[in-house]
Amino acid sequence: MVPDVEIGGAEVRQAECRDDVPRAKPAPDLYLAAVAALGVNVDEAVALEDSPNGVAAAKAAGLYCIASPNDITKLLDLSAADRIVGSLAEVRLTEFL
Repeated sequence: MVPDVEIGGAEVRQAECRDDVPRAKPAPDLYLAAVAALGVNVDEAVALEDSPNGVAAAKAAGLYCIASPNDITKLLDLSAADRIVGSLAEVRLTEFL
């Protein structure tokens, strides 16, 4: 777990890391730990992912998932995501409030 930080002007209240859970992605453990630590339900959270394993983990946890492929993952299948964007700049957080 890392302390509260600010990323791109947005406060991040909680972050969970691979070492905080028993199983890595594509298992949902990391996302389930994160929503539990935040005290929110999975339907109140959004996952931002860039890989098939990350998308699989988010969906297995029951989260809405936005995939934004990077140069390495752009040719991989991210179709299990709820939405695929070319850049996270296309995503407005107000869409989810």
